[in-house]
Amino acid sequence: MCRGFSSKPPWWHDSANQQFIYTDPNGYAIKFFDNSAGVPSVNQGQFKSYTGLGGNETVASYDATTNQIASFVQSSGGASSGLHYSYYAGGPNAGQSSARRLQVNSQRGSRREL
Repeated sequence: MCRGFSSKPPWWHDSANQQFIYTDPNGYAIKFFDNSAGVPSVNQGQFKSYTGLGGNETVASYDATTNQIASFVQSSGGASSGLHYSYYAGGPNAGQSSARRLQVNSQRGSRREL
């Protein structure tokens, strides 16, 4: 993409993929779920992914029960890396992040308590 010569406005609706896309002047793209009937209401407006200049997309996944971010994973070819999150289930910190773990190519890294 040529910088400054995009044919699309910075914010646009990609209805075929049920998402809104913001592209900054440098070409970085941030996607959000739209509010189409096919998108669960808990995901509407939520962060979906980030794409850098190299075309590598980092995708967010959400826990089906709590609707909190479960991970951010970037894949390229057969390789992947990502941050995976855990949350407190009860007590005064219920729902808050308790730990995060880096995972590269399905190899679980050390868990970092918050």
